[in-house]
Amino acid sequence: MNDTKKSHIHYKTNLNFKIGKKYQDCLITYGLLKSPKSENRIFRMTEKEADYITYFKRFKEYKNLQETAFY
Repeated sequence: MNDTKKSHIHYKTNLNFKIGKKYQDCLITYGLLKSPKSENRIFRMTEKEADYITYFKRFKEYKNLQETAFY
């Protein structure tokens, strides 16, 4: 799983901290992100999130195949 700091998540997603916090809390609520339990403030991706990303990438590939099939 990927471990990262909160500031890195916000930077990579190009979100300010106020809006990013809302998304972060949502991901934690749905079990896609584990909140840090120690002082190092490292967030950890859960198995559920890894599965979601895999399915999303497959859907995106399928969608692209469908779009190119009509041209």
